[in-house]
Amino acid sequence: MPAAGALPGWLTVGQSLEAVDPYASGRPLVWHAATLLEARRGPREGADDGLRLWVRYRQSKLGQWLRRRHVREQGTVGASGDSDALSPSPATASGKKPAARKRLKAEPKGTRLAVERLSAKAAEPGSEVWLLLGGAPGAKGGVGACSAFEVTFGHLSSPATLIAPMLLSCLVPHSAPTDVGPCLLAVSAMRGEGRAAIACPYTFEVLAPRRS
Repeated sequence: MPAAGALPGWLTVGQSLEAVDPYASGRPLVWHAATLLEARRGPREGADDGLRLWVRYRQSKLGQWLRRRHVREQGTVGASGDSDALSPSPATASGKKPAARKRLKAEPKGTRLAVERLSAKAAEPGSEVWLLLGGAPGAKGGVGACSAFEVTFGHLSSPATLIAPMLLSCLVPHSAPTDVGPCLLAVSAMRGEGRAAIACPYTFEVLAPRRS
């Protein structure tokens, strides 16, 4: 994605702001102090203006790509981006039951897959990373029932291959931003007709390529 064009002063790279993790569990969502490290503009789709902001949370030091409605100017009250950032949808406000959100399938207790180890927690774009899985390989919900594995580095996805019974291999995306700190690492696989999450407690840092 190309660099974003003209933006408000408080959305200048390097500025302090407040951000909310849209994937955090629990309500209400909590705003955290963060620093804007990168601003990119992708294609517009409907109400989405295409703006993507890479922020680093001050307390956890983790990085995350966010939309404009997930950030606000430091010291303000309410979302500073889209007016409907964290407000109920019109259907909810009118009392109508909102459409059910699609959820990733949950595995039965005792058979859930999880990433137990990484070959590296930091590497350059294009590097191969191995992920060792734990769980019951042959049980219902085990790795034998999965296909089309995918590893997501922050917001960029990379296909993964099962190279051994419980070992995945993938490449760090070539377009992954570097030197912005650890990003969230997510792993998923197709199971039946839906995509299921594989628990992953790790973060990953994309390093700048070494100069020869």
